[in-house]
This record gives sequence, structure tokens and C-alpha cells, in this order.
Amino acid sequence: MTAAGIGEPATHYALLLMDGDRIGEALAQAGPGAIATLFKRFGTQVTQTIRRHDGICIYAGGDDVLALLSVPDAVTCARELREHWTGAAEEAMGEGSRPTISAAVIFAEATVPLRLVLARAHEVLDGVAKDGNGRDSLAADIIRGGDFSRSWVSQWDAPGVEAFAGFASGQHAPLAASSGLLHAIGGRFGAPVLDLFADGGHDDDFERLLAQAHLRNRSRDLPAMDAPGGDLSEEERLEIARKEIRPLVALLREVPGGAGARRDRPRLNPDAALFLRFFARQSVGGSRSQVLIPDVADTGDGR
Repeated sequence: MTAAGIGEPATHYALLLMDGDRIGEALAQAGPGAIATLFKRFGTQVTQTIRRHDGICIYAGGDDVLALLSVPDAVTCARELREHWTGAAEEAMGEGSRPTISAAVIFAEATVPLRLVLARAHEVLDGVAKDGNGRDSLAADIIRGGDFSRSWVSQWDAPGVEAFAGFASGQHAPLAASSGLLHAIGGRFGAPVLDLFADGGHDDDFERLLAQAHLRNRSRDLPAMDAPGGDLSEEERLEIARKEIRPLVALLREVPGGAGARRDRPRLNPDAALFLRFFARQSVGGSRSQVLIPDVADTGDGR
């Protein structure tokens, strides 16, 4: 593997795999002309979008995309590609049912063989984003030394996807670094408690619960972020904390995609804390490292 451009080699990178949903059904309904137009219009946007995010396009054809990107840019790039797909589908097929697209982003140590990362990307794309979440979804996973963490997934338009991109790019780095808050999510609350708030019907109570944990841990975990002014009331301080933790609330809530999802309502996933820890470590230093380019043969993809 060699470094692209000048800069320190990355210790981690992201592999992006995208694939259209139910293209066969769309072909039968809209005809080959509309699908060909969709593929052509989408294809004109893929490579330049990936390059704009300093990534490397390994393969792009039809409804398939395979690319390498830096950790901070991967989710933002995936969201832009999905927007291009949606726009191309609207232009090619007009009103009515249009095919969606799903994606998997795998964050991996640079030492992990790319063929293992690619194999995991296919598993996450097919099993988590498509079959598990009903398609029209983004799923992600982390590989360290060949070990997988629990996956994260949500429908593209859910607030959690925007929050995920923000955490990955370092926009919410201080919040991601709060070990006390992460402990509250993964330990003190636990899955049974989080399940009570999963459907969004008690967001006010859930925000208050997390905000109180955030305030308790700010001075210990986030010395660079002074607690809100001492002259503020407890309720005013709590309201500031609630605004700060809303990206985290959005990230925790996984929203199912289209019909066929294995669950029919959102859930709060405490395993999102694993991604926050990962992004917090990547944000140290504040600069983007160069993406490593593997030999295409290393993918085992035959493309």
C-alpha cells in the first residue's frame, strides 16, 4: 500500500460500498431506457464527488460504487452520492416509485487486509442496510485487527445520519470525547432503559436524562469546555446542555428504511458509543491524513 499525495500515512481509512435497491423491479416497471438514463446521470457525478473529498474511486459502474476515503470524509461523501442518485432517479423516472440506494462504510485499521474489509462491507451492506433495515439506508462498522464492532444503521433522511457525518468529521469532537457520557449511554442506562425512549415519544425526558449526565461529567471529561456561566440557573444550564447533546440523541436513534425492515420502529442503539470513541481518537491532532491506496488486486473483487 502506498500513500496518495504528500502527508502522513493514515492509521485508519474508510471503505465505501454502495448499491442500488431493487433495481430489477425498477427495470420491470420503468423499462431499460429509464434505468440506463439513471445510471448515466449518476455515473457522471461519482468520480468527481469522491475526488472532491480526497478519496480514491476503485470502481463505479451502473448502481455500484466502491471507494476509499479518509475517516472524516467518508460519511459526508456517501451522503452527497446518495443525493446525486436521488436527483438522477427523479430526472430519469419522474413521478412515482423510484429506486433507492444503500451504502456501507467500514472504518478499518490500515494494517487490516483490504479483502477482509471488503468482505465485511458486503455483509454490512446486504445484511444490515438492506435486509436488516429495509434498504434506503446507510450502515457502518469498525474493524480493528480483524475484530468487528457492532454495526450502526439508519435511513438516509433520519437526523442520525447527519449527526453521524458530523461526529466523523470532528464537528462534535468535545462531545464525542466525553467518557463519562459514553459510560452513561453504554453502562448506566443500558439497552432496556434506552428501549423505553426508542420511539421518540419521550424525547424531552431522554434529552433531560442525557443532559444531566453531560453536565455532571463536563468538568472532569471536558476541561476545555467550561460549564455554562456560574450566574445561570440550574434550568438554564440544563437547557444549554440539552442543545449540546442533541446530535448525540440523533445518532443514538436508528430509523428503519423502507418496507421489509426487520423492525418497524426506531430504536436507540447504545453501541453508537463505540463509534464516538473511535471518532474522538481520530480527531486528535485535528488534521486529515492521506488515504492509503491498496493494489486493486488486494480487494479480491476482480474489478
